[in-house]
Amino acid sequence: MSTKKKSLKDQLKPLFFPIHKIEVPDKGFKFAPSLTHWIVATTPNGPLVVNSCSKNYGLISNEELRMPIAERFENSHEVEAKVTQWGYSKFYTDFIIKDVNVPLKKDMLFPRIRMNNSYDGSVKYQFSFGFYRLVCENGLSVPLKGFQSKDIKLRHTPGNTNSAIDTTMKTIEVFLENA
Repeated sequence: MSTKKKSLKDQLKPLFFPIHKIEVPDKGFKFAPSLTHWIVATTPNGPLVVNSCSKNYGLISNEELRMPIAERFENSHEVEAKVTQWGYSKFYTDFIIKDVNVPLKKDMLFPRIRMNNSYDGSVKYQFSFGFYRLVCENGLSVPLKGFQSKDIKLRHTPGNTNSAIDTTMKTIEVFLENA
């Protein structure tokens, strides 16, 4: 039996679903005057309002944020993505670069890029860089103290998508060179 490894895009797929910013319908709802829009996720159970926001909130989808990284790694590194999502609104991804490692006693040290994002405003778009230490063959890993660099945090501001992705990709390149 052949066990074909999932592509990075396939590993990220649970985070990719339609997401829209729509004007709040005028159906008797009362909101603060600045909350004029909803962020609506398309789920298997139908539409789900995950946030109310102002017209100035710049919705950036998980796919827009993560696919440039997946494309960057597609042919250059072996990367494992560990993804977590909560309520179609909070998202955490660890990109673990498996072909760049450093022996550490009996364990292995792998560069890790962590990406956090949310559609409900609870988690800022954030990248942090560090290392994962694989401590046993079953895949248990732990963060390694002292190997965390400064985080990148950006707001969901209209027009910020390209700047956020450019900043992230440049920082990833520097991190990988130094790793």
